[in-house]
Amino acid sequence: MINFFIINLSFFTFYLSPDLNKLRNLFPLINKNESYAVALLNSSNNIKTISAPLNNAYQAAAQMALAKYKFNPISKLSEFNQAKIKLNDCVKKDSLNLEIRYIRLAIQEHVPAILNYYKNIDPDKKFIIQNLHSLKQIDPTLFTIINNYLRLRGYFIGAKK
Repeated sequence: MINFFIINLSFFTFYLSPDLNKLRNLFPLINKNESYAVALLNSSNNIKTISAPLNNAYQAAAQMALAKYKFNPISKLSEFNQAKIKLNDCVKKDSLNLEIRYIRLAIQEHVPAILNYYKNIDPDKKFIIQNLHSLKQIDPTLFTIINNYLRLRGYFIGAKK
């Protein structure tokens, strides 16, 4: 049942949102420099064809990346924590969405441990690995993105059929 829901949700998102590819391409770059994070935030503000939780997840990711460019440490932490709450709310609203879980996993694996944002790494990783195969036929682009990310992080993902 979960796989059926994930497949249907992915089908809906993939085929109705050509701008989603722009968000997907910008996301891995947001930690390289501020302009990519700004571009992701601006792009996510202008897209209305994807689900609100997915759109908000990309916005939250951009906001977290932008927090490190704040001058004041208190502002940095405040901005990061607000975005963290927003991202976690996205997961609560659409907990079966692999893309949202991937966004949170990638963020948690790349932020400094001192920010105390790492508690969902194992559950997200487990959920993604268990359900990734459902994307292979429905959204091969997202399948490839997530599979490549997991392989780069040292997680073995076999090609399930």
